[in-house]
Formats: sequence, C-alpha cells, structure tokens
Amino acid sequence: STSRRQRQMCIRDRYSLLLVEDNEDLLQLMRNSFLKHYRTFTATNGKEALEIINQNSVDIVISDIMMPGMNGLELCKTLKNDLATSHIIVILLTAKTASEDRIESYRVNADAYMTKPFEIRVLEARLENLLRLRKQRQESFQKNPKIEINQLEFSSLDEQLISKALLIVEENLDNPGFDVSQLAGSLNAVSYTHLRA
Repeated sequence: STSRRQRQMCIRDRYSLLLVEDNEDLLQLMRNSFLKHYRTFTATNGKEALEIINQNSVDIVISDIMMPGMNGLELCKTLKNDLATSHIIVILLTAKTASEDRIESYRVNADAYMTKPFEIRVLEARLENLLRLRKQRQESFQKNPKIEINQLEFSSLDEQLISKALLIVEENLDNPGFDVSQLAGSLNAVSYTHLRA
C-alpha cells in the first residue's frame, strides 16, 4: 500500500550507506538503486571505505568480500572491533558459495551475508529488515529503559557503549544543561548523529 511504502521511505531516508565493491559495473548498479532512498557513498576496497567512514557518518556498509588490499572480512572485523563503528550494519557479499565463507562472515560479526549473483530487490529487502529490527530494539529500549542490556541483541561493544552512556546520563541527572552533544563528547568518538539514530 502507499502508506506502507511511505513508512519504508521514511525509515530509509534517515540512513547513510557505503557500498564497497571492486567491480565497477556492479558498484554503479547498486549505487543507482540505493541512491533513491539512502545517502550513498562508494568505495572500491576496504582501505578506501575506512577513509570514507572516518570522514562521514555511515550507518550501513554493504561490502564485497574478495577485494584487493583490505578485503570485506577485514573491513567488517575492523568496524565491529571499534567502539566508534561497531554499531554500523554490515552486509557481506561474495561469489563463493562455500559454507566456510558464511561461517567466516559471522565470525567477524557481519549482520548478514548474501551470495552473488543476487537480485537488488532482495538485497534492499534484507537491508530494510535489518533496519526495521534495529528500530524495534531501539523503541523497546526507549519504552523500557530499565531493561537489562544483556537481554537485548547487541554486540559486546554495543553493550559497552550503552552501559557507558547510561552511567554518564545517571551521573548528570541533576545537570539541567546536559544535552546530547555533551553526551557524545563524554562518550568520546561517537557522533551526535549516531546517538540520535
């Protein structure tokens, strides 16, 4: 329905997406598709992707695994092991069908894995589902802030970040001037945009 599509667009328009792929044709195909609903960046390898992430607020990374220089597995591991970037949703793409690739993807904490060739519509639907699940977790936490953090499906680094944020907020309950930008400064490496997401 129209209202359902509007809701989906509303959810997607809030997010920025980085596509990492060394096949120029596939990179442009994905870019043209996602550009309609996401703020979209592109890179052709992991090192270039990290430079973009360091300079921009990125919410989602869709990356090929097999790339020269830093591959997708190394990129995902780097992002997920850094408190400042561990919140980024990572979807890995590969032409290999071996189960070892799938296992390795989840070992580096990828949020999802897709085998090439794939339909762009399927990739879009997978991403929308991941964003919807994240939004539901955030809403459930907002409705019940006293819920135990370990009951929510977050990575250990996300749990550390949330625990630290809650501690800082509790310490500043009596400070009427304390705001989100000060919280971001206290968390040291997390942007205002990420805290509002």
